[in-house]
Amino acid sequence: MISIILDHAAIMLAFVGAVMAFCFGVSAKRQAKRAELSAFEASKLEARIAEDANRLNALTWSDQYFEALRAWANHVIIAMSEAAHLSQIVDDDQRSQCWFRVRAQLSALADSGRWHFPNRYEDQVGITKSKAYRGIRQHSLDCIVDVYNEISETPIASVNTNNHVGNYPLSSKDKIEIAKREFVSSIQDRIDPRYREKQMNDVIEEFAKR
Repeated sequence: MISIILDHAAIMLAFVGAVMAFCFGVSAKRQAKRAELSAFEASKLEARIAEDANRLNALTWSDQYFEALRAWANHVIIAMSEAAHLSQIVDDDQRSQCWFRVRAQLSALADSGRWHFPNRYEDQVGITKSKAYRGIRQHSLDCIVDVYNEISETPIASVNTNNHVGNYPLSSKDKIEIAKREFVSSIQDRIDPRYREKQMNDVIEEFAKR
């Protein structure tokens, strides 16, 4: 009788143990599932944070780029305006000094502008030149070069010059003003807030290829 009771007790204990093991197994699987889901959610959150950070970095970089572009363009406009008014300087020595300074500024600005407006078709045109000078110059830089060439010599003092009426050719001042307006328009097209996002993507893609 005692052995029968012991056998029944052993069976019950085994049964209870099996049930507990099953329960523990189910609980462990549930905990593992929760952990898996938590890890997945954490991974999604981490990916979203990283994506937001990358986008923020891109926007910050874009702001810095366009701010540098605006600063450079401001220097160009000032130099062009000075070039347009050289003939209004009556004193010969002062006009000559200003002419030399403005020419040097325009030359430097045309070169530094290549960082913002690199040449096109550099792998097809002028391949024997230095790398930055291969290809075809962009219109914004053409405007600077046009002004530089227009004042290739020290202008003669002529405060009341107005020979653009009728069939007379445009004066140097008028040609410079036209080039300046073309330049301002090209810069405005580049940094206009309405096209900011597209421009940002274009700039990122452009420099990513280099």
